[in-house]
Amino acid sequence: MTGKQGVVVHSFLFYFALLIPISALHEFGHGVVCWMEGDTFRIGLTMRGMWLDCLADVDGNTFFLAIGGVFGLAGSLAIIVASRAVRSVALLTVGLAFSVDHGAKIFLEGFLTEFYFTSTSDIVVTAIQVGSLGGLLWWFIVRQAAVPKARS
Repeated sequence: MTGKQGVVVHSFLFYFALLIPISALHEFGHGVVCWMEGDTFRIGLTMRGMWLDCLADVDGNTFFLAIGGVFGLAGSLAIIVASRAVRSVALLTVGLAFSVDHGAKIFLEGFLTEFYFTSTSDIVVTAIQVGSLGGLLWWFIVRQAAVPKARS
């Protein structure tokens, strides 16, 4: 599948294939701080997403809260670099969408902590995730249509 439909289909396939690894990387970032505090942690997966249980006293620790997003952002940037290496618009779209998502999570989780742990934030985070992927897909498809084809 090539063209616009291929970009859309491949973007969704890449997004869902990389969602759990990027989420695990995010949670592992929290786990590193937990481990640095001298304790152990568990990472789990539920229908709401991944979670981390840290036995150390990290409540209110902004570094602990924000570092998950930093690890997720680092993974997102790796996807962007890989997309450039393989010249994939779909992979670039996914890497950028994950970057927007984890950039927002750094801010929300690290600095708007009380809001982040409400059910309302689930709606906001989901809107950011869907909106960034959809918006980037729209941008690349419109941009691709606007760029004249090179002559052979």
